[in-house]
Amino acid sequence: MNEKYFAIIPAVFVIFFLTAGIMFLKGKWSKIIPGYGISAKNQDAIFFERIFCRFVGIYVLIIDIFFALIFAGLVFDTAILSAISGGIGAAVAIFGYIGILNNTRAKRALFLAKNLEKNPRCLTVEEIEKWKNELGYNKRIKRKIKQ
Repeated sequence: MNEKYFAIIPAVFVIFFLTAGIMFLKGKWSKIIPGYGISAKNQDAIFFERIFCRFVGIYVLIIDIFFALIFAGLVFDTAILSAISGGIGAAVAIFGYIGILNNTRAKRALFLAKNLEKNPRCLTVEEIEKWKNELGYNKRIKRKIKQ
């Protein structure tokens, strides 16, 4: 049997992670993020949800690069490229996950999105605007929320 058939497995991961990363960057698919699991309906909660989704999307796209390198190593019969990409990819996955967990902006956005979804009146308008400015409120996100 040809070893290149094993390249199908990382190819499937490349396609899935690329799709997931793009959807997270757009602020979609928040339901599949472990620890979040709800889809916000409050406009302020949607804003903070999208900030958190962007953090996750960037992380997923970085991991996708290593799956693409593993795929290239299997297709071109360079086992060293696959092995190094797999090892570095695993380390990046672990340290990236720890990085997201320790990122104060991501944790704050997730916390605010969950709390605003449970109780929309838990923060005043001034506090919400303060957090939006602090967490990176920009016109692009504001435009997407209005649509």
